[in-house]
Amino acid sequence: MSRQDKLSARVYAGRMKQFNETGEVYIGDSMRVDFYNDEGRHTSFLKSDSGIVNEKKQNLIAIGNVEFRERDTLYGTGFRSDVRLENWTIDKPRGSTRREYDVED
Repeated sequence: MSRQDKLSARVYAGRMKQFNETGEVYIGDSMRVDFYNDEGRHTSFLKSDSGIVNEKKQNLIAIGNVEFRERDTLYGTGFRSDVRLENWTIDKPRGSTRREYDVED
């Protein structure tokens, strides 16, 4: 995935199925996404059982068991985010962090 001709995320998958009309790519048999900042540096990664990437909307959904590592490590059962990781949600989160997050009930 890219934005403004710069690599923003690289997706690895066990299996992929692309739908050109919607821009969606369905991923099965494991998914890993490496995220990069505007300078091209690797900043974080996400692993899950499966997922959906929408290149037109520049967002992704991780399905099943999820591991997300940025400066901290969080685990959950689902994850939704924009490609910049500015707005994200992790379902049933657990793990450790030193940062403060808003938690919704």
